[in-house]
Amino acid sequence: MKKGFPDEEMIGKTFGRLKVLERAPSDHSGRRFKCLCVCGTIKEIAGNFLRSGTTKSCGCLRKRVAISEGF
Repeated sequence: MKKGFPDEEMIGKTFGRLKVLERAPSDHSGRRFKCLCVCGTIKEIAGNFLRSGTTKSCGCLRKRVAISEGF
């Protein structure tokens, strides 16, 4: 029996600023999903990073925080 969410349950869910569009090919980090960020960028993210909250955006959120903090 597989652990975690079935692929069908991941598709359509939103994690932070990312909405899961579809399954992407797996790699060393496990199951990956093609996600659409609110900024319009499409990026493939590991499912475990989405579920754990490790990845919340395509990278635009980090840039936005850095700019607002004056870095």
